[in-house]
Parts: sequence; structure tokens; C-alpha cells
Amino acid sequence: MARSRIKALPTVRKGYRFRSRSEARWSAIFDGLDLDWDYEPEGYDLGRYGWYLPDFFIHDVNCWIEVKGAGPTKTEFMKCSQLADVTGHDAWIVFGSFNDPKCVRCSGDTMRDYAPAEYLPFVSEPTTFNSALRKARGLRFGK
Repeated sequence: MARSRIKALPTVRKGYRFRSRSEARWSAIFDGLDLDWDYEPEGYDLGRYGWYLPDFFIHDVNCWIEVKGAGPTKTEFMKCSQLADVTGHDAWIVFGSFNDPKCVRCSGDTMRDYAPAEYLPFVSEPTTFNSALRKARGLRFGK
């Protein structure tokens, strides 16, 4: 059975045209954590998975972040895992509600248990992360 997905709503924030509001909110979280990030910096040939354009690269910890609305499918996980292999940098998928965001590290071909997003490698202080998360949740975007 195919997953139903809510159509992503392109959103402009800080001069970037994000493909979804979730991506725009994650960019606000990164800013709230004073992270150095790039949005869709480069595409990669992932062999059997085709070309892939990851959402974010976080320079502070040299890792990729892929934003999904719902929990990742096996194929989404495998693409992200292959990205980590091809680039030599950790890759993570973040997803779920901004009331309780989750993450999963993409490595190998077995999807591990989901963790709270505060387990991401660039979160050193959960209080600071939660503050950035609250601010991102409160953002309002024009139409």
C-alpha cells in the first residue's frame, strides 16, 4: 500500500526557496543553533539509486541532513545511506511533527530505531535545541 503524502508547499526563507515548509523550519533550527549550513549544495550519482540532491550539509559536523515529513521508507533510507558511503560524511534523516521530531542515522542497509532529534550530532545542549525548535515552530510564512 502506498503512503499518502501531503503535498509539500514551497517556502521562501532568508533568500532560499525551500521545497517545503519543513525544510524552511529546519533551516531556522540550524540558525538557532548557530550552525553553518548549505541548502542543496550538490547532487550525487548514487549508482542504482540514481542522482540524489541532499537537502542540507552542516559544515560544523560535516554531515548531511535529509528532511522528510513522515518516517522514511526503506528506499529513502537506502539512498541516504548510499549518500554517506559515496561522500564519506554521516547522513541523517529528520522527520515527523515539530512537536516531537525524530531522526535516524543512515548507515548500512538496516534502518535502526528512530531517536528524538536532539540526538543529532550537532546538538550539544538539548535546552538550546528545544529553544530553536520552539522558535521554528512559531514561524509563519506568507502565501
